[in-house]
Amino acid sequence: MGAPHNQQAEKPLTSERKIDALRILGVILIMATLVFATPLKQYINSAIHATYTSLHIRGEIYAGPKSASEAIFLVGDAGAMTDTVALALQKAISGASSPPILLYAGDNIYPLGMPKREDSSAWNLASSLLLKQIDPFRSSTRDILFVPGNHDWENHSADGWEAIKRENSFIESALGPGHILPPNGCPGPVRKQLFSDLQLIAVDSSWWLHEYAKPTHPDHGCPVFSQDGLVSELDSMLRETPEGVETVFLTHHPLLSAKSDHAHTKCPFSTDCPEYISMREKLSSILVKFRPLLCVSGHNHALQIHREQSGCRTYAVSGGGSNVYKTTQPQTAEFAEASLGFMVLHRAANAAWNLDVIRVRSEDSLLPPSAVLAFSTSAR
Repeated sequence: MGAPHNQQAEKPLTSERKIDALRILGVILIMATLVFATPLKQYINSAIHATYTSLHIRGEIYAGPKSASEAIFLVGDAGAMTDTVALALQKAISGASSPPILLYAGDNIYPLGMPKREDSSAWNLASSLLLKQIDPFRSSTRDILFVPGNHDWENHSADGWEAIKRENSFIESALGPGHILPPNGCPGPVRKQLFSDLQLIAVDSSWWLHEYAKPTHPDHGCPVFSQDGLVSELDSMLRETPEGVETVFLTHHPLLSAKSDHAHTKCPFSTDCPEYISMREKLSSILVKFRPLLCVSGHNHALQIHREQSGCRTYAVSGGGSNVYKTTQPQTAEFAEASLGFMVLHRAANAAWNLDVIRVRSEDSLLPPSAVLAFSTSAR
């Protein structure tokens, strides 16, 4: 009789041996991933970047208004400006053919404006948020201007007037007087000549909607201190504007805007509130008589351009400085998009004013961070 077979060798793999084999295979795959993951990721990113650069996906890469000798960068709701927006803004401004004006359309400090200095941690944070909007642009711009928003008024709190005065003091210490319009919580209107044939008129719409203490008496140090006085002074300013000078009208709250999934759904900051409707109607009753070139605002966290016959010739809502909300597409909209970004008003070669919408890609995008020209139109 022959030697017995080695029955152990002929047995199929047991479940334990299968598990051991899978563990070994898993270790091999992990090691391979560690070895090849970084080069593979770099290769994929390079391929995406090359495709994006060659095809200019969803817009032309924007590097500033190179052919424009006069330009204004419009940035709203930048009180927690993302790094991608800040870097894109720096690159675009540095690409301008001459130093532009940088204009912030309110909500300059999230969430509650400038706190008291005694609250050192909150004050330091608020200071850093403002300086992020100032320091990188000191040498590359001809002027930096702010208008207050409701968050600068401590987001409609009882201490709002004091908060905006503290912000005013900080901006003056950083840039000197005349860089927050109107100053010290005054309602305005305030006029500032931007270029030889373009003026800015700014109104603090948050003053109008604020329900707590605010300048409403001659002793409060404001040349205008009532709604009727504001409307009358706005009429006078526009009536006295020299022929050939265009006007940019600036408020934080838009007089015309698409609906959006915005946090401000309660009065007085919702466009459906009686206070807001009254403000819009009274200001528009003056604007329609003179048809300013452009109404600029923020507040609604999106990028929008509208045309309407009841006020300014063009309305720009540039509210993409920090975060965005979904937005509708009303009939008045030439462009409406929930994107981070900003706008640029610049003089074209034919001396007309053009308005560019610059979309900034967010940090979580598969495509490389960049700014693209999403839309361009004549501000007519």
